[in-house]
Amino acid sequence: MISDKSVNRALIEDLAKFSDTQDVIEFLFGTAEGLVADERYAEADTLREAIDSLSAMYTTLTDFAGEIARLNFQVERLKDRVGE
Repeated sequence: MISDKSVNRALIEDLAKFSDTQDVIEFLFGTAEGLVADERYAEADTLREAIDSLSAMYTTLTDFAGEIARLNFQVERLKDRVGE
């Protein structure tokens, strides 16, 4: 696991490379954009997993609904036979 101290040290080393404020600001914005992109990618993966899970549940429920309809049809046929 990366500690806060090592992150801070790495950030300070990166910032020391720049000679003016504009370069520092551009670097920080670039870093922030990268972090936001990483977070969005992680959220997209989570959403894809949730969609896959819901799709699987829908398929299972559809299969169960088909089986229930088939069994109801058989029950109705048996009721008709018993009534004969």
